[in-house]
Amino acid sequence: MTIVCATRFSEESTSAVAVAAELAQRRAQALSLVHVLPAGALSSWGDFLDAAATNALENEAKALLARGIKVETALLHGKLEHALHAYCSEKSARLLVVGDTAKKVGPVFAGTLDRLAYLLATPLLVVRDARPFRAWVKGKAPLKVMLALDSTSSAAVARDWISRLAEYGDLDLVAAQIWWPIEEYERRGVPLAPSEEGHAELSKSMRTELEAALGRLPANVKHRVHLEIGVRRVAEHLMELANEEQADLMVLGAHRRRALGRLWSVSHHALALAPMSVACIPSTVAVANLATVPAFHTALVPTDFSEAGNRAVTCALGVVGNGTVHVVHVSPEPFSSSLETLLLQRLADVLPAEADWGGARIEVHVLHGHVVKEVVRATEALGGDIVCLGVPSEDTSGVIVSDLLRLSRKPVLVTTVAQP
Repeated sequence: MTIVCATRFSEESTSAVAVAAELAQRRAQALSLVHVLPAGALSSWGDFLDAAATNALENEAKALLARGIKVETALLHGKLEHALHAYCSEKSARLLVVGDTAKKVGPVFAGTLDRLAYLLATPLLVVRDARPFRAWVKGKAPLKVMLALDSTSSAAVARDWISRLAEYGDLDLVAAQIWWPIEEYERRGVPLAPSEEGHAELSKSMRTELEAALGRLPANVKHRVHLEIGVRRVAEHLMELANEEQADLMVLGAHRRRALGRLWSVSHHALALAPMSVACIPSTVAVANLATVPAFHTALVPTDFSEAGNRAVTCALGVVGNGTVHVVHVSPEPFSSSLETLLLQRLADVLPAEADWGGARIEVHVLHGHVVKEVVRATEALGGDIVCLGVPSEDTSGVIVSDLLRLSRKPVLVTTVAQP
């Protein structure tokens, strides 16, 4: 894989080149040093500008080659973001490194960095201070990273990208999520707590979920979670926390937003305002690293005692290996202790023979309430990694399936069984 570094031959670009070179040397990766000239600009000076830029690129490359870094140069022409996008795609670039080219362009209008973050399919690292990176790559200190999280897929990709970043050295990671109670309760399909104190249970569940997700990161990533209820723009919360933590790097998922969408874009404000370096990770990035492949240790299986529901237990056993399977029955009405005992026994009776469990452990639970909402709540409360749902083969488009797919933050495995 190649690291691409775009340079303007400025002081800020010098810092970017230094970081890109250190990263490339650390992992014995190829480095492409590029400069972009606008197409058709100053056409009478075109040959002169091309020659001057080529000479400057070669001079920078010579210094890097002398250090044993495999480096190539490329002079590109055209609109900056389009030229870099095409080049990074051609090279299957692992990372694009640039200096801080941000300009205070206001909450709506896009600057150079915004346009790069919008168009690129390659992770973008904006270097604002090279010193922490140099110390980190040399093993002198961990890199202090703040990861911005939310419930979107782009945030999950950014989280997984941390594994790739950790290949270069130890990380001290703060995973921060700013959340709004009304939005989170509605998304989970549970009643809103009457007061801020009442949010403690949901906050605990969210923390458990984040810890479980971060637990799959490499061993050299020391991490902790910060949850905060939002009272102003997310970017303002994150910036304040990043400054308190003295973060060297802020990592966030990049959303493709235009015009007024930038009023709410965290990446837009971070690129314009953050004093530390920023990494924007596009949601299209495929993090090809085994450390980020989901591992399903705990599964939740809801059953209504039908054949399809009961058969899902065996699928869950195959998914978790030596993990835990929680088998749940949700009653729409409250039940007495005697009925609970009866229902628990019915659950125990539908389990496969213990000899077929392999190394797994099975626990049974009886709940009451709305089926989908209780399944989602139980999955989060029990630390489930996946939900295994059995349905008759002719009922895969049913309400329960669609509602569960809409509300669950965890993967849902739908298994079918043909009815006679």
